[in-house]
Amino acid sequence: MDFKLRPMEPTDGPELDALLRTEAATTATQMTTHYTYDVYASLSAMHPGLFGVVATAPGMSGLVGMATAYIDEVQIDGEMYPCAHLENLKVRSDARRLGLGRRLAEWRIAEARRRFGDTGVIVAGVEESNAASLAAARKWSSQVLGPLRIVVGRTTKRPPSLRGLQVRELESGDIEAVVDSM
Repeated sequence: MDFKLRPMEPTDGPELDALLRTEAATTATQMTTHYTYDVYASLSAMHPGLFGVVATAPGMSGLVGMATAYIDEVQIDGEMYPCAHLENLKVRSDARRLGLGRRLAEWRIAEARRRFGDTGVIVAGVEESNAASLAAARKWSSQVLGPLRIVVGRTTKRPPSLRGLQVRELESGDIEAVVDSM
């Protein structure tokens, strides 16, 4: 299939959301993120160094794949290095097993290297049952750490109270102030 890859753009938010919401998770821990606000805007607010790639295909509506990463810094042995964190990678079910996931992964690695050369660090968290991502990571990684145990905490319906501070849901009027303070 003739997939077209291009850098992710701010206008891709609704199609990114559709892809994340409709495609089933493919790992043992079936977890995905649903965004209350525009996906692109939310990711950009969380990670100012965000970059990503999206894929389309002739005859197929919408996005058929996407992958994101962001760059910040990491300290190793007292030295600071640029660090690309590989995040979301999603391929629509009707476009799987055609090499698109590999191309999306390779695009992120190449873009990170273009941005900081060989002096940076590239990291990814991969769930142990995700054979395709583990196979792809073996091609570019030089170290594997783990296994790591991640504990997901329980939530309650009652907001916590901390010395007179109240925690509440974010309201639409709060967004600009929150983004400005980041």
